[in-house]
Amino acid sequence: MSSFFVGYGQTVSIPDPIFLNFLKTNYSQTINASGQLIIASAAQVTSTISCSNLGITNLEGIQYFSKVTKISAFNNAIVSIPSLVTMTKLETVHLYGNKLTRVPDFIGIVNLKTVLLYENELTQMPLFGNNPIIEEIIISKNNISIISSLSVVPSLLKFDIGENQLTQLPDLSANVNLQELICWSNQLTMLPSLSNLVNLTRLNAGKNKLTQAPDLSANTQLSILALDNNLLKVIPNITGFSNLTSVKLYNNYLTFEDLLPYASLPNFTSVFTYSPMLSIVNDTIDAYYNESVIVHSNIDNAVTNVTYDWYEGTTRIGSGTVDAVTITQTSGAGITKRYPYAKLTHSSLPALTLITDTILVRFNPCPASADVAYVATKKDCGNSGALQIEVQGYVPSQTTYMLTSSSLGTTEYYNSNKINGL
Repeated sequence: MSSFFVGYGQTVSIPDPIFLNFLKTNYSQTINASGQLIIASAAQVTSTISCSNLGITNLEGIQYFSKVTKISAFNNAIVSIPSLVTMTKLETVHLYGNKLTRVPDFIGIVNLKTVLLYENELTQMPLFGNNPIIEEIIISKNNISIISSLSVVPSLLKFDIGENQLTQLPDLSANVNLQELICWSNQLTMLPSLSNLVNLTRLNAGKNKLTQAPDLSANTQLSILALDNNLLKVIPNITGFSNLTSVKLYNNYLTFEDLLPYASLPNFTSVFTYSPMLSIVNDTIDAYYNESVIVHSNIDNAVTNVTYDWYEGTTRIGSGTVDAVTITQTSGAGITKRYPYAKLTHSSLPALTLITDTILVRFNPCPASADVAYVATKKDCGNSGALQIEVQGYVPSQTTYMLTSSSLGTTEYYNSNKINGL
């Protein structure tokens, strides 16, 4: 802990000319004839300091206004601020819309309630601690990649860390008073346990990389839930949540099977935003010319009343309630590629059309004799031999290899191209 002594009549320079001019105009009693800040006079100011939209780059000197309860210096060009621990009465800090790359820690400012630092260039979050009544920290739209535990601020009601570079959030189990958690537009693949956050009314985790749906069973007070623009294949169970006013689920891998349990809710249409969804990727299919290939989307096969419309390009090649379309290619040179895809609709969710990614179907020519080669070992008659057959081109996994003895006239069948014990 550092301490200092300020003598009577002591002055300091204010390096930023715009901030100095602001103090001369609004707090003339704090500036002497030489343009110096009179520390003792600054310490008597109790009103809010509001110097926003002025082009200030440096707030050095603000720390001597130790009785001020609020700093509003947003939308300037501030790149540096001093430590504010001397401002023992400080309750509110509005420093958003600046060019800050680092902010001193707020540890020990016991009256602090609100800190707004969004739209800066911060790479790390300032530390908090011994801030017993802090309620709101908004630090979105920065470049922060890691944050420390928030267990030191259990009184926190709103935490906004959206539009940063986070890959994970810290343990939130101690933040039992938290009502709003906003972490959208980061790089999160999962959320920490929310089971202790029984007061949570807003959760915005959209535009991340979530592959695992959070367990929301304890968060029955939720009013706003945003999980859009992720990689989810399952909706968290929110049946019975009576306070929901907005649920965003679009741009995930959810299907009718996931959404239909909620479609019967009386306010489903006005509360749920679920379209569009991401295209579902399918595997490549290989076949020979003249084979009939049955293509499936493998989506919602357990759901009734789904209509499957199949396309190649803009041409519809099939339609029905069965998840299948037949593709045939009778001729071609080399490998011929086809790109069917499916559009799925359901009468209970008319606003949503599920679209698969194109399914690559490759039709291959049958191998000719020149495409077949083999490698044999131990060719002498006194030892068992081995044979490996190599085929240039497509060979289906269920291919049977027939080995015929020219001397005995017998044929044996093998399921592998590696034959041992001859």
